[in-house]
Amino acid sequence: MQLVIIDLVPALLSWEGRDSSGSPEAAAGALDAIGDLFTHFRLTAIADGDWTGAQVREALERLDLAPYFESVGTSAGFGPMVTPRVIRRIAAALRSTGNAIVVTGRPGLAADLGQIGIPAVLVDRHSLAEVPDRVYRLAGGRLSP
Repeated sequence: MQLVIIDLVPALLSWEGRDSSGSPEAAAGALDAIGDLFTHFRLTAIADGDWTGAQVREALERLDLAPYFESVGTSAGFGPMVTPRVIRRIAAALRSTGNAIVVTGRPGLAADLGQIGIPAVLVDRHSLAEVPDRVYRLAGGRLSP
């Protein structure tokens, strides 16, 4: 099953400022988009190293999103921010090298991933409804349930 790595902030969550003690907000449509992808893909959530994996998991639990993710982590073990190198290492650790799609809200990251051959879906918080179809297209078409 293909892996979809979701770069949580800012594509799916908004953590105002850098105060990780505050509660994040989910983008409108986040639960529907993740629920749609969950039926056909392995989902992994990642955030920058500013937060611990436990903080990210707790935030996802409060938003009822945690059960959809096979794994949740941060870039901390690989570097301070999510980068193509971090994505490659996470994919390798999850035994999905060459078989991952990244969903991100960072235009620079999406462009860098494209340059090294990792497919990426660039999303802003207002276009989450389009994410499942865009991921399915990159994966070779919508799968039958």
